[in-house]
Amino acid sequence: MLDNLSIRIFSNLKHLLMSDEFKNRYRKSPKDFVRSRVLGFVELIALQLKKLVLSLSVELSNFLDILDEEKSYTKQAFVKLGKS
Repeated sequence: MLDNLSIRIFSNLKHLLMSDEFKNRYRKSPKDFVRSRVLGFVELIALQLKKLVLSLSVELSNFLDILDEEKSYTKQAFVKLGKS
């Protein structure tokens, strides 16, 4: 699991990325940062920053467990999201 420093870093990062100031500063279009997904923008960044040591499928499952998400997410969808 994550140590206290990692938890604080992810908490601060989440706060920054979810702030209206950040969204307004980096929004290119009014449609940016408005969709709600299983892995939204903040979750995608956090997952990419997390050190992935297991298979992508296992890491996605574990990450969704941490988020208390009941939904599933395929590795193909993750790869596609990362390319968009």
